[in-house]
Amino acid sequence: MEHKTKIEYPGEMSQLVTDLCKLRYDVLTQFLEMLSFVLVMDGLEDKAKGKIMLGDALCSASKFIEDSAFCVKEAWKICKPFTKEN
Repeated sequence: MEHKTKIEYPGEMSQLVTDLCKLRYDVLTQFLEMLSFVLVMDGLEDKAKGKIMLGDALCSASKFIEDSAFCVKEAWKICKPFTKEN
């Protein structure tokens, strides 16, 4: 897999982060869950190729992001009753 050094986005990385943080918490949770899934899959693939330390690091990162997704989901549960549907 080729790892890019830039993401195609019409702005700086800081703007991307700002835009992600403006997402409604249920949508942000979905993003984090998908990111976690991709990282764990990459980690398992690396482990299968004998790249154990790399795979372990990616799986660990995935777990931390999964934990973050759980916390954001909890924030959504708190905010949802006060949120107007778009």
